[in-house]
Amino acid sequence: MSFGFVEDSVRQYIVELMNNIIRAENLPFERADAQVEIKDAYGRYQRFPDIVLWKKGRVLGEAVLLIELKQPKYVPMDVDVVESAFLKASKVGAPYFATSNIQNLVLFDSFERADLMSRRKGIYRISPSMGHPNDIIRENVRREIEEGLRAFLISFSEIYRGIRPLPTLPVDEFFIYTLRWLVDSLSTPLTEALQKEFEKNSGFRKGFQQWFSEQGWIPPLNTRNYYDEFNRTARQYLYLLANKLMFYLVLKLHIPQLPELKINEEVRTGEELRRILQEYFDKAEIESGDYDTIFGMNFIEKFPIPDEVVDSLRMFIANLSRYDFRRLGYTDLGKIFDKLIPGEERHKLGQYFTSQRHKDGSYWPDVVDLIIGFTIKSPEATVLDGAVGAGTFLVRSYSRIKYLNPHMKHEHIIRRLYGIDIAKFPALLSVINLAIRDLSVKENYPIIVNKDFFKVVPSYEPNTLNQWTDVKQRLLLLTGREEREISFPPVDAFVGNPPYTRQEEMEYYIPGYKDTLGKIVDREWEINLGKRCSIYIYFMLHGLTFLKEGGRLGYITSNSWLDVDYGKYLQKILLENTKIVAIIESKVERWFEDADINTAITIVEKCSSKTERNKNLVKFVQLKKKLEEIIPTTNENERWTAIDKLVEKIENINSYYEDETLRIFPKPQQELWEEGYNEEEQAYDGSKWGKYVRAPEIFFKILEKGKGLFVPLKKVAEVRRGFTTGANEFFYLTEERIEKLWIEREFWMHPLRKDEEIPVPEHAWKDKSGKYFKPSQYAEKVSLNEVLRDDGCVYWVPNYVIKSP
Repeated sequence: MSFGFVEDSVRQYIVELMNNIIRAENLPFERADAQVEIKDAYGRYQRFPDIVLWKKGRVLGEAVLLIELKQPKYVPMDVDVVESAFLKASKVGAPYFATSNIQNLVLFDSFERADLMSRRKGIYRISPSMGHPNDIIRENVRREIEEGLRAFLISFSEIYRGIRPLPTLPVDEFFIYTLRWLVDSLSTPLTEALQKEFEKNSGFRKGFQQWFSEQGWIPPLNTRNYYDEFNRTARQYLYLLANKLMFYLVLKLHIPQLPELKINEEVRTGEELRRILQEYFDKAEIESGDYDTIFGMNFIEKFPIPDEVVDSLRMFIANLSRYDFRRLGYTDLGKIFDKLIPGEERHKLGQYFTSQRHKDGSYWPDVVDLIIGFTIKSPEATVLDGAVGAGTFLVRSYSRIKYLNPHMKHEHIIRRLYGIDIAKFPALLSVINLAIRDLSVKENYPIIVNKDFFKVVPSYEPNTLNQWTDVKQRLLLLTGREEREISFPPVDAFVGNPPYTRQEEMEYYIPGYKDTLGKIVDREWEINLGKRCSIYIYFMLHGLTFLKEGGRLGYITSNSWLDVDYGKYLQKILLENTKIVAIIESKVERWFEDADINTAITIVEKCSSKTERNKNLVKFVQLKKKLEEIIPTTNENERWTAIDKLVEKIENINSYYEDETLRIFPKPQQELWEEGYNEEEQAYDGSKWGKYVRAPEIFFKILEKGKGLFVPLKKVAEVRRGFTTGANEFFYLTEERIEKLWIEREFWMHPLRKDEEIPVPEHAWKDKSGKYFKPSQYAEKVSLNEVLRDDGCVYWVPNYVIKSP
């Protein structure tokens, strides 16, 4: 594990940087030295600490801190690394020592009376972008190292002088950082391995692009311009592995017969390591009778671990396995899983939605809770999310049921919550996010299926729910090793945030995908949706088939269906099969992070009685305040109480109402049908419903004053769409076409100023250090300082983005 030539230069660079900081900040240290020789009792030189920091005026006399450096691919909390650093610190008498892989630095107290690993006192971020020693030439890495070292040295000087108390690191935080390091340390070599395989293996390339589209991401076309996409994949791979390892060790608390997780030193190749780990995970799945969603493998997990990181991964597993997890409470274990993936990382990995940032900096799932308040009225409710993501809707459903019945046990609640997701990563997160509500319960099997929602069907067998609570039956249904049709029982609530664009791209990589969905919807509803229909319409229509009579659907989607032509299909089915409870939009906040999407909440109740449907009043609601101003964040009970009051207000108002918080326009459902019905064609043609939510106040006054005087324009004139060319490919170039024509980036993208919000993050391109920006046409109009962000990159975005309607 010694550094080579390049690493020696890195070490020397860090020492020089530390000395510059010591002088500039006037810190109480003389200087830092590299590779100091240490003699043993017989005068023999035997140990060479990477860096020693000396007390002011006491060079080679009194060491203050010893730092052991390792390459970024190593974890600084590795037991062998820590023991080596401690022995060297003991030789020079340093009261403190640290281990670092340049990405992070861990501070230890040399003389504390505790076992060695418990002497950790603090963790400091130095340079998260440092993936390889050669990265030292990058300006942003050098800037990170300088800022990270300065922050550490100033903090350490205050600890050394007694100005700041010596910090402590809670055990759950220790594990969180340790697991994150697995990702930070190994993501670079794994990224490079993925790129190499993508370039040389056409079969892998095709499978990789298909898998990528299933995650809701735009697949990479090459390795040259898509480094971030490969890095995102590598990080997801490693987060999946970290969660599996951790869950295996926690599961072993309940199932002692599971074998000790151990990788022998004879294992030298990544393929062999991957195979052995999967054998452990298969045993856990068999012994537990479940958790296929966690321990099973998807396409990317079958990729071999690079040989060069086998040693690092073996040491990491050995360190993790050494710890006695019985010393941790289940609450702490839950915190580890909950915090393992940082919030900003969840966004990068495709888990965007569900929580809004409040003024106090906290995040609360306001929109989710409002939907749950409309759809879950009883603690006995069963709930299904067909695009479960990280499980926020189900986790909040769990909270809602607990609020409605505080005495209901954990194992009884999770049996009422069902989730499905085509992508493995969010399905795994959902299982864990539900399981950690109470890890002390042995019967802790969240019913989450890693499968295409449209390959799951409702079952009306009376004993279906009982089958699902039987472990062996559930294992049979959940296994992903065979293609089989999976069924769910009818539910009381179908909720979620469907992928409003992500499966549009799947059509290119999975030919005929939309045709398949069209056939499913045609079979279920006897309707042809056409090619222009957005994917969320299919989700809503398929989801309706899972509802019991009186069950409710609560979805947040693009609001386009209220007004566009293809929305008539959804309008017709809702009018003929449900009572439309409410359609809600916000005037003051966006609920999707993608700034180009306007959204609406749709709440409907399945109803087979035409009389009841016609009598129903549809509530078109415009919120005039942010939800955080309406729903308190102090505690769960107060939140749900406030939500119940808001829901009750919307449901019970029967005439036009407006106050400082919201506006409600009730519209008889029968009138909506009549408004969109074409008497000549004897068919429902649809109508624009958006006006009932967004129109100004004067519109509603005119409607009220002119009641009985107005007639639809179509009754006195023929109304049709104007002519369009339909030749979008002529006017708008796709990214593939741009690449084929070799059009320079500056002619189809533009740089954002550093204070501008990134409208659609997945379409942004990062220009490191502004290298591309400097010779571009834009450099004549704005300075580099105006566009260069804190992470050392200039962000470019397309002048337009082509999206399916």
